Amino acid sequence: MDTDQWILAAKNAGAKFAILTATHETGFALYQSDVNPYCMKALKWKNGEGDILQDFVNSCRKYGIKPGVYVGIRWNARLGIYDFKVQGDGAFAQNRQQAYKKMCEGMVEEITTRYGDLFMIWFDGGASDPKTYGADVLPIVEKNQPNCLFYHNAQRADFRWGGSESGTVPYPCWSTFPYPYSHASNTDKIFKNDFKLLKEGDPLGKYYMPAMSDAPLRGYKGRHEWFWEPDDEAHIYPVKNLVDMYHGSIGHNSTLILGLTPDPNGLLPKADVDTLAAFGKK
Repeated sequence: MDTDQWILAAKNAGAKFAILTATHETGFALYQSDVNPYCMKALKWKNGEGDILQDFVNSCRKYGIKPGVYVGIRWNARLGIYDFKVQGDGAFAQNRQQAYKKMCEGMVEEITTRYGDLFMIWFDGGASDPKTYGADVLPIVEKNQPNCLFYHNAQRADFRWGGSESGTVPYPCWSTFPYPYSHASNTDKIFKNDFKLLKEGDPLGKYYMPAMSDAPLRGYKGRHEWFWEPDDEAHIYPVKNLVDMYHGSIGHNSTLILGLTPDPNGLLPKADVDTLAAFGKK
């Protein structure tokens, strides 16, 4: 595994920041957590002392890339959490719900205090509403990372999803939005007409919330793969398509976020690295 290789590949493509998926839908954490035992401590690798998040942040700072962290708490397959909610009813389920909230808040406390200044913290699928099933994460981030971009919950979003995973937004795409949250509340209005409001913004909106356009690098020819799979190089976007994506995102007042995925050896595959370098050069 070589996080320097990841960050250099991103930098060669022209990236200004990078985001590590520190937890996803299994619940496994790629760092040393004291509140979530399903983490790097459970591995034989490096005698249970490895910390991929620390390696990632170190590599970002080494090469002048701003580090961000993606935290997935909406689902946790190990604990049976679906859309933030513990399954079942009664006092036992209620206790488990509170325990899960506390664990999620503990992880955010760890991530926001151990790794220095972070450019962004990204809650995939949001962090819900702390008045219902969601963890109360916003005060933790605001206290520990006052300059960090926050995305997102029912209270706040500093940017918004551009309404598709095509890496593009329509034109015009305004940086203003009518609500302080992007799509954690009021979804009937926000999602209607194929996410039109997320895609276009609102020129009269009172909140500054620029769009971001995300797409996996391996999304060519009908493929849409955020994770590494074998024999998948034919689905890496060609440079011409990536340039078109750049024009349809950055050229349309949006930030482009490309999904990159290491292989089982812990490296970005050569075909991905070469494509990113050619894209950056073009």
